[in-house]
Amino acid sequence: MSRFFIDHPIVAQVLAILTMIGGAVMIFRLPIAQFPEIAPRQIQTTATYTGADALTVEQSVATPIDEQVNGAKRMIYMQAISANDGTMTFQVSFDVDSNIDMDQVQVQNRLAQAQANLPAAVNAYGLTTIQTAGFPLLVFTMTSPNHTWDQTFLSNYLAINVQDELARVPGIGQVRIFGASNYAMRVWVSPATIANMGLTVTDLVNAIAAQNVVNPAGQIGGEPVPPGQQLTYTVRARGRLMNAEEFGDIVVRANADGSFVRLKDVARIELGGENYNMQAYTNGAPAALFALYQVPGSNALEVANRVKSAMARLAERFPSDMRTDLTLDTTIPVTEGAKEILITLAEAIGLVLLVVFVFLGRRGSRSRPSRCPWSAPSSSSRCSASRSTRSRSSASFWRSDSSWTTRSSSWRPCRRRSTRASRRTTPRSPPWTRWAARSSASRSCSRVSSSRRASSSASPDRSTGSSLSPSRSPSSSRW
Repeated sequence: MSRFFIDHPIVAQVLAILTMIGGAVMIFRLPIAQFPEIAPRQIQTTATYTGADALTVEQSVATPIDEQVNGAKRMIYMQAISANDGTMTFQVSFDVDSNIDMDQVQVQNRLAQAQANLPAAVNAYGLTTIQTAGFPLLVFTMTSPNHTWDQTFLSNYLAINVQDELARVPGIGQVRIFGASNYAMRVWVSPATIANMGLTVTDLVNAIAAQNVVNPAGQIGGEPVPPGQQLTYTVRARGRLMNAEEFGDIVVRANADGSFVRLKDVARIELGGENYNMQAYTNGAPAALFALYQVPGSNALEVANRVKSAMARLAERFPSDMRTDLTLDTTIPVTEGAKEILITLAEAIGLVLLVVFVFLGRRGSRSRPSRCPWSAPSSSSRCSASRSTRSRSSASFWRSDSSWTTRSSSWRPCRRRSTRASRRTTPRSPPWTRWAARSSASRSCSRVSSSRRASSSASPDRSTGSSLSPSRSPSSSRW
């Protein structure tokens, strides 16, 4: 096959050009994604059981959910991860070609059946069900290099100003913040103190829940009103408590003598983080990490570019001494692979052009027969026009300056000499190619010789200064 393309350079050039055109057209039509659709679809459910350990979460939360979700249509497998911080992550994997929206509906319907068997604290906190790819697409780190802000402030700033913006980016299914959590009112209880007063932790929880509420107070002068009433007032009562002092004034118990046991008498109250189970640092500075998960089936490169643009826009509003860094980017292997493919494609195109237009082009120019001998500019080239009219003793030959001269008949025709030289220096071409080249050269030389003889039959010889006539008349000779 390689010999065929060497002997037929035009065919090789055409095929190379067609291949390059086809590759250039299809490279813009190929789908771009981080991975092909071979990973199973996942539906993830998270639950929180405050204060419980991993074993308690597994027995009271994971097991009832597992019993109800098991056996869903087109489900492959499922797994539950319970942690000592009271959280549970339940992942259900489905077939690749399944409808992920219908898969989520199935899981939510089965979770509704399992909620009756879950603890009340878990149902009060709520179950969250999302579509996820199972691994983060991007991970960012928000830091305070000069230690101006702590982890709680950084994570709370993320939850208020960044999380909602990134969650609205098309293709993002979940934005998860690691490290410190949102602000919360922390109540640190002294077990010895509440034991001496005859109280329990449940008494404190019930008192906080009963007094830290929003109380609608109604209206004054609402319809129907007696005659003469012109105004109606909406009463706005005191809502939820705002600071540690207000929480400290919560009444836990009223004694028989008219005194009160307040929350600040048995506990220490402060504004802190919701939990301290995980902390993040970057180069010794407090930080908050947040990961973004893409929706299954979305274009990873486009989603990553949208997120980076959104982060650059949000960074313009950040407070001083706060910055974000891209810690993990799972699209780098894809982008680097695409760059290497483009480099390889450019190198292949360069090699094809080098082979086609240098090596094959040079060989094609050698295999062409020499042109008519009278077109050479050298004054010393003399050859006969045709083998049939060459004389053994002496004959008339054309010179390049269109004059007559007499030379020995031992001179060989230029066409034959050039052909033999080309045979020695270049590979032998197919017979039909050589026959066509010889026929074309013979016809062109005959036409030129006839026209030149007719125009210069009476021209003087430059070397002798005399006019010579050909040995034969032009009409009787074949040139």
